[in-house]
Formats: sequence, C-alpha cells, structure tokens
Amino acid sequence: MDGLQTFFATLTICCCMLRKKVSIHSINIDNRYFLVSQYADDTIITIIYLEHILRGIIEMFKIFAKVSGLKIKYEKSQIMSLERIEYNYNKIVPECNFQWTEYPINCLGVVICHRTEELIKLNYYKALKKIENILKIWGRRYLTLYGKVIIINTFVISQLVYMLSVFPSSSKEMLMRINQLLFKFVWNVKPDKVKRSSMKLPRKKGQ
Repeated sequence: MDGLQTFFATLTICCCMLRKKVSIHSINIDNRYFLVSQYADDTIITIIYLEHILRGIIEMFKIFAKVSGLKIKYEKSQIMSLERIEYNYNKIVPECNFQWTEYPINCLGVVICHRTEELIKLNYYKALKKIENILKIWGRRYLTLYGKVIIINTFVISQLVYMLSVFPSSSKEMLMRINQLLFKFVWNVKPDKVKRSSMKLPRKKGQ
C-alpha cells in the first residue's frame, strides 16, 4: 500500500471512529444522522454546537495524527453555523484557531451557505459557467453528431449529476438555459435538424 492509499485508509478509520463515539452528536433530519461526509481529501463534519462535542472530535484528530504522522492544521479548517444568526456567537475551543465564518464555504466540491436560494444560485450558476466553457472549447473541433453526444454525456452531464444528488433541482429557467446550450452545441448554433423530442429518445428507438 503506497503513501496515498495509507493516508485515505487512515482517514477512513478516523471517520469510523467519529461515528462510533457515543459522546459526539450530529444533527438529526428525518431520523437520519449526518456526521461525516467525505469527497477525495475533503471532509465535512456536522455536529451540535456544544464545546464538549467539538473537543471530542479534536481528540479523534489527535489519534489520527499519531497513527498517520500527519498534523491537523486547525487554522485552515472552517466552522460555519447552519442557523441564520448574526456573527456574534462564542468561538468555542479558541486555542485551536479555527476559521469561524458566516460566509459561504467550499467543501465536498460544492458551495455551502445558509439560505437555500443562495445555495442553488451559487452552485448551479457556477456549473453553468463551466458547462459554457466546456462546450465552447469542444465546439471548435470537427466532431460527428455521435462524438458531440459523447462529449455531453462525459463532460457536461457529469457537472450536474453530483449537484442534483445533493441539492434541490434548479429553476426551470436554468434548466431551459442548459438545454439550449446543449442543442446549440449539437447543431453548431444552427436550427435543429431533428426534433428534440426524438433526440431525447433512447438510442434503440432512434429512426
């Protein structure tokens, strides 16, 4: 097992230890507990705002540091309250120098903030801009119709699948805009040569 595999294996063990520690309480939504989520080397922990709980997590981090030989940089770790409150709450465990913030933070590949409307706007508009750039780059190449479909499935749809799995659906206007971008890419910004209803059919039902 190489160094990177060892790191992720140790990190996974640390997260399992956090989940099993009785004194660490996460938030409960519809009888489901959300304590630890991981994406690559990003980790997000959701807990109830109590000092003893945060200190319990820090103890787990110390164990992780001893086992892995890695040091946790608390000054690079951000803490954000999920409640819509003013930025006047007490900073518990001040000796660790966590970054306490009320502004949106980037984690697990998405932007997290307090308000649902801002959450959708910040993430979907970011994805839309990325999709526009991808289609612009590939639109300069001489691709077949089938080649363009592969580009859409591989590089474009993948930008949306993850967000649609964790966020509410975007507005109809946003979805229509994405739809227009895709068909403009397929037909080189020219009128459609095939009905869109037919284009959306499974390949086996193609004419």
